[in-house]
Amino acid sequence: MAQFIKNKKGLMPEHENLNPLYEKSYFPPDYGSKQVSRLYADGSLYYLTHVDKSNEDEGKWGFISTVKNAGLQKIKAILSKSKRLKSDDIKSGKVKGIIIWKIPVNNKIFEIATTIIPESKLKILGEINNLVNNNLNTIPSD
Repeated sequence: MAQFIKNKKGLMPEHENLNPLYEKSYFPPDYGSKQVSRLYADGSLYYLTHVDKSNEDEGKWGFISTVKNAGLQKIKAILSKSKRLKSDDIKSGKVKGIIIWKIPVNNKIFEIATTIIPESKLKILGEINNLVNNNLNTIPSD
Protein backbone atom coordinates (compact mmCIF):
# COMPACT_ATOMS: atom_id res chain seq x y z
CA MET A 1 0.00 0.00 0.00
CA ALA A 2 1.26 3.47 -0.88
CA GLN A 3 2.19 5.74 1.98
CA PHE A 4 3.72 9.15 2.50
CA ILE A 5 7.28 9.50 3.73
CA LYS A 6 7.05 9.30 7.52
CA ASN A 7 9.97 11.65 8.15
CA LYS A 8 8.72 14.89 9.76
CA LYS A 9 12.10 16.57 10.36
CA GLY A 10 12.01 20.18 9.21
CA LEU A 11 8.24 20.43 8.79
CA MET A 12 6.50 23.34 10.49
CA PRO A 13 4.53 22.13 13.52
CA GLU A 14 1.19 22.73 11.78
CA HIS A 15 2.16 20.28 9.01
CA GLU A 16 3.62 17.48 11.13
CA ASN A 17 0.32 15.61 11.47
CA LEU A 18 -1.34 16.58 8.19
CA ASN A 19 -1.36 14.77 4.89
CA PRO A 20 -0.07 16.92 2.05
CA LEU A 21 -2.19 17.64 -1.02
CA TYR A 22 0.41 15.56 -2.81
CA GLU A 23 3.89 14.16 -2.42
CA LYS A 24 5.96 13.80 -5.57
CA SER A 25 9.12 11.70 -6.00
CA TYR A 26 11.20 12.44 -9.09
CA PHE A 27 13.61 9.75 -10.26
CA PRO A 28 15.70 11.34 -13.04
CA PRO A 29 16.79 9.49 -16.18
CA ASP A 30 20.27 8.03 -15.70
CA TYR A 31 21.72 11.01 -13.83
CA GLY A 32 21.06 13.20 -10.82
CA SER A 33 19.55 12.43 -7.47
CA LYS A 34 16.03 11.53 -6.44
CA GLN A 35 14.00 14.61 -5.50
CA VAL A 36 10.94 14.64 -3.27
CA SER A 37 8.53 17.51 -2.79
CA ARG A 38 5.17 17.98 -1.16
CA LEU A 39 2.52 20.67 -1.11
CA TYR A 40 0.08 21.31 1.74
CA ALA A 41 -3.47 22.70 1.61
CA ASP A 42 -2.30 26.09 2.93
CA GLY A 43 0.10 26.38 -0.03
CA SER A 44 3.30 25.47 1.86
CA LEU A 45 5.85 23.81 -0.42
CA TYR A 46 8.66 21.61 0.91
CA TYR A 47 11.55 19.68 -0.62
CA LEU A 48 13.26 16.77 1.11
CA THR A 49 16.94 17.61 1.43
CA HIS A 50 19.99 15.50 2.24
CA VAL A 51 18.11 12.37 1.29
CA ASP A 52 19.85 9.05 1.00
CA LYS A 53 18.24 7.03 -1.80
CA SER A 54 17.68 4.10 0.52
CA ASN A 55 16.59 5.95 3.65
CA GLU A 56 14.30 8.97 3.47
CA ASP A 57 14.33 9.22 7.27
CA GLU A 58 17.88 10.57 7.02
CA GLY A 59 16.66 13.60 5.11
CA LYS A 60 15.08 16.81 6.32
CA TRP A 61 12.16 18.76 4.87
CA GLY A 62 13.10 22.26 3.76
CA PHE A 63 10.39 24.89 3.45
CA ILE A 64 10.65 26.61 0.06
CA SER A 65 7.78 29.09 -0.11
CA THR A 66 4.02 29.20 -0.40
CA VAL A 67 1.92 28.93 -3.53
CA LYS A 68 -0.45 31.84 -4.19
CA ASN A 69 -4.12 31.11 -3.59
CA ALA A 70 -5.11 31.41 -7.28
CA GLY A 71 -2.59 28.72 -8.27
CA LEU A 72 -3.43 26.60 -5.25
CA GLN A 73 -7.12 26.48 -6.18
CA LYS A 74 -6.26 25.33 -9.73
CA ILE A 75 -3.94 22.65 -8.30
CA LYS A 76 -6.70 21.40 -6.00
CA ALA A 77 -9.08 21.17 -8.98
CA ILE A 78 -6.56 19.08 -10.93
CA LEU A 79 -5.91 16.82 -7.94
CA SER A 80 -9.64 16.21 -7.49
CA LYS A 81 -9.71 14.75 -11.03
CA SER A 82 -6.56 12.68 -10.51
CA LYS A 83 -8.29 9.71 -8.87
CA ARG A 84 -9.59 8.77 -12.33
CA LEU A 85 -6.11 8.68 -13.89
CA LYS A 86 -4.17 5.54 -14.73
CA SER A 87 -0.39 5.40 -14.44
CA ASP A 88 1.81 5.49 -17.53
CA ASP A 89 3.35 2.18 -18.56
CA ILE A 90 6.68 2.28 -16.72
CA LYS A 91 7.62 -1.32 -17.47
CA SER A 92 8.71 -0.51 -21.02
CA GLY A 93 12.46 -0.74 -21.58
CA LYS A 94 12.32 2.67 -23.28
CA VAL A 95 11.34 4.54 -20.11
CA LYS A 96 13.99 6.81 -18.66
CA GLY A 97 13.02 8.55 -15.46
CA ILE A 98 9.73 8.48 -13.62
CA ILE A 99 7.71 10.64 -11.28
CA ILE A 100 5.60 9.02 -8.57
CA TRP A 101 2.68 11.14 -7.40
CA LYS A 102 1.03 10.24 -4.08
CA ILE A 103 -2.34 11.89 -3.56
CA PRO A 104 -4.72 11.30 -0.63
CA VAL A 105 -8.22 10.28 -1.74
CA ASN A 106 -10.90 9.21 0.75
CA ASN A 107 -8.44 8.26 3.55
CA LYS A 108 -6.25 6.26 1.15
CA ILE A 109 -3.18 7.27 -0.80
CA PHE A 110 -3.59 7.03 -4.55
CA GLU A 111 -0.29 6.53 -6.41
CA ILE A 112 0.24 7.49 -10.04
CA ALA A 113 3.45 6.88 -11.99
CA THR A 114 4.30 9.20 -14.87
CA THR A 115 7.19 8.92 -17.30
CA ILE A 116 9.78 11.56 -18.11
CA ILE A 117 11.13 9.96 -21.30
CA PRO A 118 8.99 9.28 -23.24
CA GLU A 119 6.85 12.24 -22.26
CA SER A 120 3.96 11.29 -20.01
CA LYS A 121 0.47 10.99 -21.40
CA LEU A 122 -0.72 12.50 -18.11
CA LYS A 123 0.02 16.11 -19.03
CA ILE A 124 -2.60 17.26 -16.51
CA LEU A 125 -0.22 16.35 -13.67
CA GLY A 126 2.60 18.20 -15.41
CA GLU A 127 0.39 21.27 -15.29
CA ILE A 128 0.70 21.17 -11.49
CA ASN A 129 4.43 21.84 -11.84
CA ASN A 130 3.70 24.90 -13.98
CA LEU A 131 1.12 26.17 -11.50
CA VAL A 132 3.55 25.77 -8.59
CA ASN A 133 6.43 27.44 -10.43
CA ASN A 134 4.33 30.35 -11.68
CA ASN A 135 2.53 30.98 -8.40
CA LEU A 136 5.25 30.96 -5.73
CA ASN A 137 5.16 33.85 -3.30
CA THR A 138 8.35 35.82 -3.08
CA ILE A 139 10.19 35.35 0.20
CA PRO A 140 11.36 38.75 1.47
CA SER A 141 15.11 39.10 1.80
CA ASP A 142 16.80 40.91 4.67
